[in-house]
Amino acid sequence: VRGDLRDLELAVELTDDSEPDYELSLEFEQLGIGLPGTAGSTFGWSGTLAGDRNGGRLQLSSDGAELTLPDVFIDTLAARRVDGFLIWRVTGNAIRVLSDQFRIVSADFDASTRFELSVPREKGSPFLDLQMEVDEATAGVWRYLPLRKLPQGVTDWLENAIVAGRLANGELEFRGPLADFPYDQGEGRFRIDFDVVDGVLEYAPDWPRLENVNAHMVFDGVEISTRRNSGRIAGLALADQEVVIPDMRKGVINVLARQTLTLDQMLTLLSAVPVTEPLKPALARIRGAGNLEGRLDLSIPALDLANYRMNIDLETRDTDVALDGMTFGLEGVQGRFRVNNTRVSADGVTASLLGEPVGIRIRPSASDGPLYSHYALVEGATPIRKWFDELNLTGAESMSGMANWTAMAMVPVPPAEERAAAPLRLMVRADLEPVFSGLPAPLAKAAGDPELLDIDLQFPADGVIKTRIAMQRDLHAVLRLESDAGEWLIERGAVHAGRIPQDLPAQPGVEISGRVEQLRFDDWLDLQSEESEARWDQAYRAAVLDIGRLSILGQLFRDVEVQAQRSDAGWAIELQSEGASGTAMLPLEPTADSPLRIDLARLALNESDDQPAGESDPRGTLP
Repeated sequence: VRGDLRDLELAVELTDDSEPDYELSLEFEQLGIGLPGTAGSTFGWSGTLAGDRNGGRLQLSSDGAELTLPDVFIDTLAARRVDGFLIWRVTGNAIRVLSDQFRIVSADFDASTRFELSVPREKGSPFLDLQMEVDEATAGVWRYLPLRKLPQGVTDWLENAIVAGRLANGELEFRGPLADFPYDQGEGRFRIDFDVVDGVLEYAPDWPRLENVNAHMVFDGVEISTRRNSGRIAGLALADQEVVIPDMRKGVINVLARQTLTLDQMLTLLSAVPVTEPLKPALARIRGAGNLEGRLDLSIPALDLANYRMNIDLETRDTDVALDGMTFGLEGVQGRFRVNNTRVSADGVTASLLGEPVGIRIRPSASDGPLYSHYALVEGATPIRKWFDELNLTGAESMSGMANWTAMAMVPVPPAEERAAAPLRLMVRADLEPVFSGLPAPLAKAAGDPELLDIDLQFPADGVIKTRIAMQRDLHAVLRLESDAGEWLIERGAVHAGRIPQDLPAQPGVEISGRVEQLRFDDWLDLQSEESEARWDQAYRAAVLDIGRLSILGQLFRDVEVQAQRSDAGWAIELQSEGASGTAMLPLEPTADSPLRIDLARLALNESDDQPAGESDPRGTLP
């Protein structure tokens, strides 16, 4: 015990019964009491006291009062100022303490309190009936709650989660036996209503902060909840979402939210939360526009954050989606997407691609595979000419018919210490049987002739696509494309006529090799001269071909070996066959100063091409 006592007056009268009569009055200053062990202590109290065996009154006017109850509060409760008046009455079985004017001012709040406390004179728990009003408070006011009744992990979570903010319009009601707190079985009532203003919460490590929080909160027994609120998470404005912690002792946060959001907002939010880590390589490449209706059902256990549960339903009715760098994409996407923790799925989704309807399905990997976490299947049928036009391919006028195709997008898992991440991958199989191709051989095709086309697109880095192409007729290609001002150009590649697919060459440019049964030079010359925005033909660098029938300027040569090399000046060509042997220099743009030069060691014009001639005129080719 410590402190100063003044004007002490005490009168005691001993009677025959067990309790003496007394009258006591005094003034005290900075009075304090320390209880043994961990029972607690209180210091810094000043005021006056007057009483007798039947009751009394206490007037408090204290600066710097402190209360320490280690079994109830995690910190010492310190008040800058305490002013109040209370009275007590002693009855046959209890002591009743009452006050209707009690004010506490601390560094964190300014509160007015009314209470009645009944303390049994024998067995039983004290019963408290208390009402408190707080006009303003700081975020630190939570430390004045009886947190020792909660697990240490929950207390630690509260300390880390509440970053900033202030409280307003707080009302506290506490009514019940103190021994039965926190009244999870209805033994009493403990309720706090308050408004959070400009709050900031870090509710889970690595998750985006919840900022600009303005909410009406209710702390009812062991439950804390809010249903009238607003805030921002990862830039997304939220309003009136349901957040409930059913039992503060268990510390499980349940969120049930409904929100209309744009595609960009959805992508930003999904990219910001750690549970979507397997999807982030794909999310980073998605672009588009449109609105979605989202529903979130989230459960985060503060004591075991890894054991979260998240379900998201996203419904879209008119959204456009494309991969970054692509000039085309899905338009008018309609359907529902579901996210369960890190697994995404969708069925019956529809969209339009190049103006034609497509269907979409999404499935997570059946197991935690080493490379890919999700597969998206897209199916449709598209006029072949639309693909030629979209990709700026020469020869669109020569194509017709519908190409039935199936595409599978493969979303890689994130990299780990023991392995690098696989690239985002898109595999396409097209059935070209209905397609007619008027392109020169070996790409000519009649409608109804069976033909399959397989394309494997990989996205190893921004602005880069690695492509493998295989046709049923044993034509193969491997290409590396790079984006240049929004246009995809071939940086290097290899095209091979034969069963063995090629690898990318060491040098930039496209190399052509293999054996073809027929090649009409005039027709390919006509095709190259067509006006087109494409610059793909500029990528060709070299060719080594074995040609069964080669037609040049109306003459036919059989079993020809051709080697060609491109330079800034043009194409240097070497021919070897029974009918012709020699070299030629074909300028990229023939002029009087750069003519076509032919040096033949042997030339036998024994056979003319009996097929219809192309539009090329040798007189226009030779200067």
